[in-house]
Amino acid sequence: MNRQTGSDPFDVQTEHAIILVVDDSFLSAELVQAYLERAGYQVLLAYDGDQALAQVQSTPPDLIILDVMMPTLDGFAVCQRLKSDRLTWFIPIILLTALNQPGDRVRGFEAGADDFLSKPFNREELLARVHSLLRLKFARDALQTERNRLALLYSISQGINSQLALDEVLNRIVTRTREALAANMCSIITFDQDQHVTRQFISRQGAPPEVASPVTPAIFQRGLGGWVLRHRQSTIVRDVSQDPRWLILPKDTVPVGSVVAAPLLIGPEIIGVLLATQAEPDFFDEHHLALLNSIAAQASVAVRNAHLYEEEQQERGKLSAVLSSTTDAVLVIDRSGILILANPAAERTLGLKVASSLGHPLAGHVPSQLVEIFQRVAATGQSISAEVSSNAEIGHGRALYVSVSPVAGVGQVAVVQDITPLKELEAMRLRAELEQRRLIRQLFERYVGPSLADRILAQEAGLFERRERRDVVVLFADLRRFAEMTAAFPAQAVIEVLNQFYTAMVDIVYRHQGTIFDLAGDELMVGFGAPLAQEDTAERSLHVAGDMQSTFAQLRQRWAEQQGIEIGLGIGLDRGTVVMGNIGAPSHMNFGMVGDAVNTAHRMVELAHHGEIVVSEAVVESLGGKLDGWVFERQPPVDIRHKSAPVQVYLARQVREGTQVEAAP
Repeated sequence: MNRQTGSDPFDVQTEHAIILVVDDSFLSAELVQAYLERAGYQVLLAYDGDQALAQVQSTPPDLIILDVMMPTLDGFAVCQRLKSDRLTWFIPIILLTALNQPGDRVRGFEAGADDFLSKPFNREELLARVHSLLRLKFARDALQTERNRLALLYSISQGINSQLALDEVLNRIVTRTREALAANMCSIITFDQDQHVTRQFISRQGAPPEVASPVTPAIFQRGLGGWVLRHRQSTIVRDVSQDPRWLILPKDTVPVGSVVAAPLLIGPEIIGVLLATQAEPDFFDEHHLALLNSIAAQASVAVRNAHLYEEEQQERGKLSAVLSSTTDAVLVIDRSGILILANPAAERTLGLKVASSLGHPLAGHVPSQLVEIFQRVAATGQSISAEVSSNAEIGHGRALYVSVSPVAGVGQVAVVQDITPLKELEAMRLRAELEQRRLIRQLFERYVGPSLADRILAQEAGLFERRERRDVVVLFADLRRFAEMTAAFPAQAVIEVLNQFYTAMVDIVYRHQGTIFDLAGDELMVGFGAPLAQEDTAERSLHVAGDMQSTFAQLRQRWAEQQGIEIGLGIGLDRGTVVMGNIGAPSHMNFGMVGDAVNTAHRMVELAHHGEIVVSEAVVESLGGKLDGWVFERQPPVDIRHKSAPVQVYLARQVREGTQVEAAP
């Protein structure tokens, strides 16, 4: 019981000190009581020896003033009983007596009395003797408490440091801490370097320690565990009902009244939290907190040592497993270049006879390139990785990948991988990649010319997997009176005309780096600005349209002269935003584009008669209303489905010298 204050650590807090006054004289007892209470002490009274012994059992006092001359049990007998009991021997006793013979005093000291006060007594002497004995008692109590605490800590330290297995260390920590603090429950939570929970062990009264379920995140977000983690200091929750740091979780069934918690610190690093609970509020005090801090300091060292031991065991196990089972060759040489370790794989990979090579220099036993790498590492002190080729005598002509690193205090270690199968696979992969690239190029060339296909392959990897919006010019070219020709002429002639038409038109598109998105029946759909962006899409599209009409005029004249076939060509263009991507079903896909510009361009081609190029206002506006060699004739607006207002259209005509555009048939 600590009742010290002031600059002197053993100065008595008189308002807390309890003194038992035992005297069969009521007047004498009350006089002593009055003196003591006036000085600030708490006083209990007893009027005979039996009452005194009973009072000590119920409320142990800090000091006893005992009259010698009492009936039944005198002061000597009471003193002797109290001093012979291990539970009360430490209570100082002042014998109050009128006996002044030396023999009486000797008898009192033999009974265990700490001091004598003769009747009649002086008030100041009484208070001085009381104060002196209480000060000595509290000093002795403090020393005994510290001795007990050190003994307890030593016992705990011996217990938790006698093991290196981490789980056993944690088990012992929670068990010993719970016992030392007289707690109902004790838990320890450990963290890794990123402050993620690695383990939690709990010891509950009457049950063996157990591994706890995963820690609820709220504990480290709003709860006491998070508070300790953030502040890196210990704390007491004297009453959990009054402290918001203690969270009551749905799975909590055991009542908790007070809590004490401390961090496990290694320098500035926190590696865990140690926590104990009691069902009673205000159970834990500063003494418990000091004890927990001392235990936490011991536990921190024990946990860190156990971690290091665990890591060392893991590394040793890994090394053993690597050396015994890895397919990579492992060689270790000392600082003088002598081979001191080689695993079985070294024999398979390098043709090394391990038994006869250990204790000898590497030269002559392994490829010369490997020996040179060891020498470079020794000279530079830096790790080196390189690919070497073994000769026919050593290593059977294989491709090897070597990593050599210096090892302080040992020498060098080399890991040698046989990468011959990887080299073969890489060659196969390159062949497959080239074949795939060839197929992709063929696929692109269905839509664009060879030069544009090369650009796409170089710059637009994964084009067919992309879905995106693009600003484009869409061109439709459609044959006129083709249905009549199909009905009137043989199939061979129809197909021949179509093939000649498409061959000429596709060549024009490719020459101007356009993209063919569809060849359907007698209609051709072309895009400019897709799949690669182009700054002059409108100019390109009109040049293509003009070249198409010019080339088609020559084809039409030949068909008419040779086969009597008379068909025409109309072209329509619009500019706008489209959605571009691979379109279709899983079993059949086409790279295409959809959107308002496609629909509008198709409406333009429907308006175009043979030899005409009909363009939307969007195309003309993108050209600033003019283009060298062209004129744009304003036409009446037309209605287009899904548009709220009629669309202005233009008839585009080339005015270059020598250009002939036949009238519609």
